[in-house]
Amino acid sequence: GVEYTNPNYDPNRRGRNGVHQFTRVMKVSAYPTIVYMDENLNFLTGDRGYKTPKQIELMMKFIATDDYKKVKTQEEWAEYQTKFSPQFKE
Repeated sequence: GVEYTNPNYDPNRRGRNGVHQFTRVMKVSAYPTIVYMDENLNFLTGDRGYKTPKQIELMMKFIATDDYKKVKTQEEWAEYQTKFSPQFKE
C-alpha cells in the first residue's frame, strides 16, 4: 500500500500547519470536508462544509446502497433527495 506522511508538520507551530499528503490525494481544499469512498477505498467525492446528521445520512445511504452508480443527472439527484426519508435525528 501507499504510505502518506506529513513532512512539513511542526508540532511546535501555532495555527495552520503543514498540509498532509493524504488530503491532497483526496482533493480536500476546505475544512471541514467529509470524504466518501467505496468499499475498495476508491475516492468518490468530497463534501465540503458543515453538514447536519440528515445531510450526512443522505450521502452515506446514497453510497452504501450503490445508488450513486444509478443517478447520472442533476435532475435525478434532485429527485433522489426529494424522495429520501431520513431516519437520523438532528
